[in-house]
Amino acid sequence: MADRGELERIETADGTCYKPDSVTHFLREVRSLAEERSADELTDELRAIGDEIDSWKSTSDVESPEELRRSIGREDLSSDERRERIEVIEEWEYNVQTR
Repeated sequence: MADRGELERIETADGTCYKPDSVTHFLREVRSLAEERSADELTDELRAIGDEIDSWKSTSDVESPEELRRSIGREDLSSDERRERIEVIEEWEYNVQTR
């Protein structure tokens, strides 16, 4: 599989390890989405992701998940607010990757 480009070889202290090739995985995901969903469905999903990210930017007054992460240490935040920001960061990063 590594010879066909489906797996990447990684040399470690314990020997050779293999992981899925990121480009091959990405292209399979794109093909799967193109076969399973219409262009309108994909466009709607991208719009929804963008709207959610815009909402987080506005609500938190930040431009990126990294900026939101830096705000977690503020002393004026409650533990619930910190937890909520951590959850938003995880969702935000997932949405960026999905998009």
